[in-house]
Amino acid sequence: MCEAAIRIAKKGGPGKGRLKLLFVADEECSNLGTRNYMETHAPSQYAIIGEPTDLQVAVAHRGVSRDYIDIHGAARHAALPESESDSVLRAAKAVMAVQEMNRKLKKMAHEVLPPPSISVTMIQGYEKDNIVPGTVRLLLDFRILPGMSHEQVEQILDEGFGDAGLEDYDKTLHFYMPGGETSSGDAFVSACVEVRNELLESAIVPCAFDASCEQCFLVGQGTKTIICGPGNITQAHTVGEHTSERQVRQAVDLYERIIERILG
Repeated sequence: MCEAAIRIAKKGGPGKGRLKLLFVADEECSNLGTRNYMETHAPSQYAIIGEPTDLQVAVAHRGVSRDYIDIHGAARHAALPESESDSVLRAAKAVMAVQEMNRKLKKMAHEVLPPPSISVTMIQGYEKDNIVPGTVRLLLDFRILPGMSHEQVEQILDEGFGDAGLEDYDKTLHFYMPGGETSSGDAFVSACVEVRNELLESAIVPCAFDASCEQCFLVGQGTKTIICGPGNITQAHTVGEHTSERQVRQAVDLYERIIERILG
């Protein structure tokens, strides 16, 4: 992105409008950088987020709600007979309830995104080697469609746990980020797809971005935003994470051409 901007600057700058580059260090946790920028600067008309998409033009991403579920039961000595009120057994019931919720969530459709889904990413409960704990904590990672609020998340969880006969639990919000999308039929999206197809001499259509990103915040303030960058998301957070030099160079050419198309 820097190289593309330098090329544009050497040509005399954008023919119209302004070109801004925004780089933040915390886009995977608290989003303080982007939030601060949005509070101190006027909204832009268009944006490209350089997440790894193999230079596909992605127009939407699912959001995420991470909630702690504290499941309570009667603590007991491990040598005593198990009870239906054991927190560990109740936690197992909660995990099975999540599976049933996922089956129901598959019925929710979206133009490009997969349906919502819930994963259990942590199970924690320990007091002592010979004690069945009184509380077991689960952390749920709930991937949500654009437009789904945290209130809807809570309702789905409560209904799912209720259907499984699970009671005596507490929910605590850990993290929430909404989903984001720009219509695949938008003129900005069409222009980016056209430039990309011309450059790479292949035909693609707008797609989904598999992970979450900050598109949701930008579109929330009216900025039409696509997600397009070199690299593949399956490489993210792996020991052998890498991006090919060839694709990085293609990305420079792509960004330069999109800038010229939009601001030429």
